Amino acid sequence: MKKLFVILAAMFLLVISSCGSGGGGGSDNHSTSPTSVNATGTWRGSYDSTVSGKQTIELNIKQENSQITGTYISSDGGTGTFSGSASGNEASLMITVKNPDCTGSLSGTGTIDTQTSPNKMSIQFNGSTACGGYENGTGSLEKQTATTVNAAGTWQGVGSLVGNMTLNIQQNGSAITGTFSTTIGASGSLTGSVSGNIGTVTLNVTNPPECTGTLDVTTIVNTLVSPETMVSQYNGSLACTGNVSGDGVLEKQ
Repeated sequence: MKKLFVILAAMFLLVISSCGSGGGGGSDNHSTSPTSVNATGTWRGSYDSTVSGKQTIELNIKQENSQITGTYISSDGGTGTFSGSASGNEASLMITVKNPDCTGSLSGTGTIDTQTSPNKMSIQFNGSTACGGYENGTGSLEKQTATTVNAAGTWQGVGSLVGNMTLNIQQNGSAITGTFSTTIGASGSLTGSVSGNIGTVTLNVTNPPECTGTLDVTTIVNTLVSPETMVSQYNGSLACTGNVSGDGVLEKQ
């Protein structure tokens, strides 16, 4: 009987020891910081704004560690860039609207659900623009398959300092080439590349001969409007004017 009691006591101590060990492991798990969701990708969906009403928006996000950057486009014509950060499944960002006639900024907070396929993001915005004033809204986005826009074709519009401008673009994969001309007499060739919906282009001004030079252009293509638009910013140097910078909006013809 005494022997049986000793065996049972030993078993009891073993069970208590095991339970204590398991409890400690659980405590360590709770103290581990959550791993940040990788938000990199194209997110598109609906957005309901107090200014523009219901529309479609797209965020093209690039994440490096906890930092996020990217582009923003909407079906009401809004086009811009953003930067921010991600922690856990939360992303915060500040959008800078680049449209020359409607500049402004919007702050946003998104919550990513990775349990769905495709992943979903619920998002809230608030801020103001020169053309719409203060606005806020909510949206629901889904992660899309990333694509590169087709920039090939003829684009026409207005650029500050250069007047009406025409771009004739050919595209081969991500590489683009072509020609440009303006109503003030400037013309030449262009080379560059497209990644996602961002174009990086160099305009080589060859005419008139006394005003040669180069302009570096960054443009965001908004594919959610019809016709598609390019919102561009440029800077460079010309022999006749020195350093120049400006912006413009062109539509695909």
